Amino acid sequence: MPFISNGGLFIPEQATESALGDLVFLVIRLLDDPLQYASNCRVVWTTPGCSETMLSNGIGLQFLGDDGRLRFAIETLLVSKIDDRSNSFTL
Repeated sequence: MPFISNGGLFIPEQATESALGDLVFLVIRLLDDPLQYASNCRVVWTTPGCSETMLSNGIGLQFLGDDGRLRFAIETLLVSKIDDRSNSFTL
C-alpha cells in the first residue's frame, strides 16, 4: 500500500474497537525471534467483524517513528519465506 510509510502490519482480530487514525502502542514478538519489538502505530485500515467479504477481520497498523528495527526484522523474515504461499499480514 503506497500510502503507508515506515512499514506496517495487519493484526487479525475477531472484534475491534479501533477506528481509522487511532494511535496504538504495539509490542510484538516475531515467530522464533527471542526479541520483543515495540512501536507507536496508527490505525490505517480496519476490517470489522461484521464484514461480509472474504477479508480477515482486524486492523492495519502503520509504524510511526520507530528506529526501523521492527521493519527490518519483518522484511528479513519475509525474505526467508519468499517461496511460502501462506498469508503474511503485512502492509
